[in-house]
Amino acid sequence: MKKHLTFGALALVIGWTTLAGPLQRQHLAADTQWVLHFDTEAFLKTHLGDTMAREQIDPKMTKARADLKAWFDFDLDWRRISGVTIYGTDYTSPESQRGVVVVYTDMDFAQGLDGTIGKLEAAGAAEAGSVKHLGEGLYEVKEAVVATEPGFGLVLGKSKDKVLQAREVIHGRSPNLQAGPAVSQFPAAAGGFFFLGAAEGFSLNASLPPQANVLKMADGLQLTLGESGPN
Repeated sequence: MKKHLTFGALALVIGWTTLAGPLQRQHLAADTQWVLHFDTEAFLKTHLGDTMAREQIDPKMTKARADLKAWFDFDLDWRRISGVTIYGTDYTSPESQRGVVVVYTDMDFAQGLDGTIGKLEAAGAAEAGSVKHLGEGLYEVKEAVVATEPGFGLVLGKSKDKVLQAREVIHGRSPNLQAGPAVSQFPAAAGGFFFLGAAEGFSLNASLPPQANVLKMADGLQLTLGESGPN
């Protein structure tokens, strides 16, 4: 009989009720097969997250933030991203097009993208055509498709169909994970984590290397990361 493997890594420092950016199951398609979720706000409340943010991330983002502000009048503050979720509904489509990214933020990315288009066109830049407004909050940025959602964030991916499908789920016009069986049978992750990864169905549908044959005996995998004291 196949076993359902669950890996709970590291204990918890933040109570469940204090999390501000947990996984939003109602924003995932009902046929979701795999998901990765990073809770930025929970991460920043840990000692590890606070240290990495101050010593590594903030210094690296300073110049990029200043350049975007000067060139396109868009203030990219990564700390205003409360969470990021990446999920997919299959293992068989081209790898670059399997998943979509859902970014939770109150930043107005539509304003930033519109400003970018205007500045590039006014300057006659060769890159002007690489950013296009397709209408109804949908943009094409080089090889990616971006759907902006005011007051919510954005959805992006390389497959336009998958981005549009993800937007339908978010707006409640398509079944979500709370109404479907995929991944929903995983045990509820304990509170306090800042990273969650889960997958199922890969033993039947994914192309696994010989070294990973043990995974063919598993119905699914789940990993959570958190912090407890110095650990």
